[in-house]
Amino acid sequence: MNYGGPERVSGLGGAGKTIVAIHRAVFLALANPDARVLLTTISDALARVLRIRLRQLIRSRPRLAEQVEVDAVNAVGERL
Repeated sequence: MNYGGPERVSGLGGAGKTIVAIHRAVFLALANPDARVLLTTISDALARVLRIRLRQLIRSRPRLAEQVEVDAVNAVGERL
């Protein structure tokens, strides 16, 4: 499938929504090497978990960590 914009992913707990989000962020970073990707979530705790999962996924490509940022929405808002 080819997605050209935002998508909503829904499902029960444990269905894999978080994994889909992380993989999508990495895909976007790989497809757009000059871009930065922001993956947001609703809580600082989940953002920490996402960062850990992201590091595990990109272990063989550590430079992607410079392209993909994971943070809670409130933290992004405070920074802006």
